[in-house]
Amino acid sequence: MNRSEGPGKLAPPEPLGAGGAFTNLPRRYAARPPEFEFRLRLRFEPRTANVIMGQQYYRLEPLARDPVPPVIAPATPADLPAILQLLEVSKLPRAELERHIGTTLVAKEGKQLVGTAALELYGTAALLRSVAVAAERRGHGLGQTLTAAALDLAHRRGVHTVYLLTETAAHFFPKFGFRPIPRSDVDQAVLRSPEFTAACPQSALVMARSLS
Repeated sequence: MNRSEGPGKLAPPEPLGAGGAFTNLPRRYAARPPEFEFRLRLRFEPRTANVIMGQQYYRLEPLARDPVPPVIAPATPADLPAILQLLEVSKLPRAELERHIGTTLVAKEGKQLVGTAALELYGTAALLRSVAVAAERRGHGLGQTLTAAALDLAHRRGVHTVYLLTETAAHFFPKFGFRPIPRSDVDQAVLRSPEFTAACPQSALVMARSLS
């Protein structure tokens, strides 16, 4: 399940298979070191966050008057208690997230965890779950950046289709190319996941996006 942070300002998504990476990246984003390429094809707002994806790193260079933005990076087992606490406050399922910590992203301000997004990988299919932002950070584009980073991670892991379940964010995910689908169209491995079988109600909306 996923909870959005409210209306966002993300530009319409570009196909992940398109040529070139991040062609409309604001000038304030500078590669460190220059040989690394940040592969997001989904544009997000300036001053949203620094994003660290393994060895692929884009660092936001804020203006002097700007606050230091959160850092988005792969989660570690030490982050799990704070992630579960954020999900509980956000009223999102926590079932078996510990099994997917290796494909979970976190956003931090200093040592404080302020956002998260996770993937469950099932071969060439994936379930996007646990997209949550701390209340004090909502409305600033952080949920959009977390979602875009999670889709980039799925693409780099060879995923062809990403699915999700939501009760409250049906307006949020179409910005990223997600569309409602019937449960009968969901990959069988994803259908057997705890989110589909127990954690989320049958009334939850099913959405999907192709990455191929």
